[in-house]
Amino acid sequence: MKNIAVIYKSKYGATKKYAEWLANELACPIFEFSKTKDLSKYETVIYGCPILADTISGAKKFATIKTLIIFTVGLRNPSTSNYEAITKTLPAKAKVFHLRGALNPANLSPLHKLGFKFLKNVLSKTPIENQTEDDKTLLDACTKKVDFTDKSAILPIVKHIKELEKAISVDKL
Repeated sequence: MKNIAVIYKSKYGATKKYAEWLANELACPIFEFSKTKDLSKYETVIYGCPILADTISGAKKFATIKTLIIFTVGLRNPSTSNYEAITKTLPAKAKVFHLRGALNPANLSPLHKLGFKFLKNVLSKTPIENQTEDDKTLLDACTKKVDFTDKSAILPIVKHIKELEKAISVDKL
């Protein structure tokens, strides 16, 4: 697939890491979201963005892109988390993948530090036996560096792109 680009927004580095891995694997250009202007030459955009406070921003910029693939990055475990409320705000045509990120509380912005302090206060009130895996992960992230980034997590995205390429090749026959 020649007309493909990886575009990312990254607050603390995990989304950028995944975007770089994808661009390298797919041998395609990579752009930071704020530096993208004219995307008309790309039929496919892979857009990576963090989930911050259960929100995803920037996806509407790609409304005119023929094929949109979105990967979100957050601390929740994608295999056990429900992202329905978050993904319903995304363009319906988008194929969405969820990846686990990383966080170092020492690097948080003042606003995010305040948010994590509030989150820690709320989650700490939940009895340990009632805490989910995600609750425990978020509590850990409030006080220590956590890193769940994993290069193999991009493989389903790469596989999806390869399947699209195959379908396009068959259509051209």
